Amino acid sequence: MPRISLKMVGASGQGINSIGAIIAKGLKRSGYCVFGYREYPSLIKGGHASYQLDVSNQRICSTETKVNVLVALNHHGLELNLDDLKQGGIVLHVTPGWQFPEHHRKLIAERSLHVIYFPVDDMLNRLGARAILSNVLLTAFVWSMLDQDIDALKSLVGEKFAKKKALLELNMRCIDEGYSFVDPEQGTISVALPPPDKGFASHLLITGSQAMGLGAVHAGVRLYAGYPMTPSSPLLSFIAELENKTHMVVKQAEDEITAAQIVSGAMYMGTRALTATSGVGFDLMSETLSLNAMIENPTVFVLAQRPGPATGLPTWTAQGGLLQAASCSAGEFTRCVIAVSNSQDAFDLMPVAFNLAEQYQISVIVLTDKQIAEALYTQHPYDLEKADIDRGRAGRRSRKAEIPEIF
Repeated sequence: MPRISLKMVGASGQGINSIGAIIAKGLKRSGYCVFGYREYPSLIKGGHASYQLDVSNQRICSTETKVNVLVALNHHGLELNLDDLKQGGIVLHVTPGWQFPEHHRKLIAERSLHVIYFPVDDMLNRLGARAILSNVLLTAFVWSMLDQDIDALKSLVGEKFAKKKALLELNMRCIDEGYSFVDPEQGTISVALPPPDKGFASHLLITGSQAMGLGAVHAGVRLYAGYPMTPSSPLLSFIAELENKTHMVVKQAEDEITAAQIVSGAMYMGTRALTATSGVGFDLMSETLSLNAMIENPTVFVLAQRPGPATGLPTWTAQGGLLQAASCSAGEFTRCVIAVSNSQDAFDLMPVAFNLAEQYQISVIVLTDKQIAEALYTQHPYDLEKADIDRGRAGRRSRKAEIPEIF
């Protein structure tokens, strides 16, 4: 499969995600399938984070181990991620006067790596721009390495700053500056992308959490209650963003116990309701799960798995929650556990989960994880005619759903 991979690394708060998101959106519009995934420490600022973007003209739903381009926003990225590059790869860094240690010089020679120093501070001073615009400069240079049209990038950035004329003009100047940069030692370097497939231009660019949120809307969910806990939090955030369009009731509860109780009460009164949590948050919900079994109240829980024990590693991915979902709570009772595997499943299985819950008057637990919840997928538009709503004794009916045009 023809595939190009780019990896942006640096500290949390340096804007790594913004570089990846703009490039992903632009390449998707140009006719490429993109898959993005980010890793980050449990810190608002600092630590070491990364955003990897894989690009192809065929469908991809995974991340490569080695990459073609490494963009290092600080020297820690050079120290920790140089070995991630493929043979003939490119490392782009912004650390002036950086001297590679001996083992890295040997690695650069063995793999024939191209090292480019990007003088971002000099460019910012020349433009009279603040450090926050360094990401625009870097994005423009990477865009030029990919041989993409500069006007397409300007259009993307222009959409964001259309109402801020002064910022828009400065961003356009930064794009021109970054796009035209030529390294004095390496000269012009380009990364050859495969020919585009224009069919991808009409696809959605969506995370697994967004797909699950749209699936919940499609399933007829009218109330969402939850308490923030990575990696379930993006689902809460996304559904809250849609609140004015869907008119769904969205409640951030004071804890996971309350969230589970709110959802159980709503379902008991006949309203489809949903909650999501992670790890030990699901432990707190287990008593409510057991209560619902006793009173035969249908409920749906999303369990976004993460590493344990206890609060564990909140910003890393894991799939160790199967036994927890299948066995937790007091006593033995019937439940259903289903797992999503990608953005298509995340949408399709939400109506299925609610149908099963109401047909059999049981709790259904939908498993996901950070890899799926936060990955960025190029997704074929969903079939809005497909989902049936089956409410058990209340009778079965088909239903069309409308996805808000937000992608």
